[in-house]
Amino acid sequence: MSWFMRSWFTRKRLRAAFGDFLPEDALDALAQRELSIPPLQRTRLCHVLLQVRDDTAETIPKSRSDAVELILREGAIVESVLSSFVSAVFPLETDTPLDPIKATLDRLGPNVRAVYCFGDHLRGVIASPSHVAYGTVVPSMGAAMERLLRLEFGSIEQFGDEAETV
Repeated sequence: MSWFMRSWFTRKRLRAAFGDFLPEDALDALAQRELSIPPLQRTRLCHVLLQVRDDTAETIPKSRSDAVELILREGAIVESVLSSFVSAVFPLETDTPLDPIKATLDRLGPNVRAVYCFGDHLRGVIASPSHVAYGTVVPSMGAAMERLLRLEFGSIEQFGDEAETV
């Protein structure tokens, strides 16, 4: 593929993803890779990794929708969805009480299992030359996923060393 075609496709993808949020000159600068990516910032939050029951493809959308709507109403930001898995964060201020978040997670119901942690995590634009996303870097995500998969549906569990120190 020629440079012109690659450039045209890049601009088209950027415009589709960010056109509503960025002025034309900023989109051009992104396409030409002239903008620098801001560094990730430490942010106090509660990270939640949940899974809805996925016995059949038909049950996933309804269960996932119910779980997502519940956490969104309580102030969560959904960062990613992969079939029956959802990664979300609750931004926290220094004086944010943690009990309401725990109570929200307790209400997820029998078709959901979840693990969560409280702490200061890196958050911001996560990019490569061909992909841009916004999200949170959570250490030991593999361990959190393993812990999640060992839980029974209807259970929630805290993970991470820093959870009780915040």
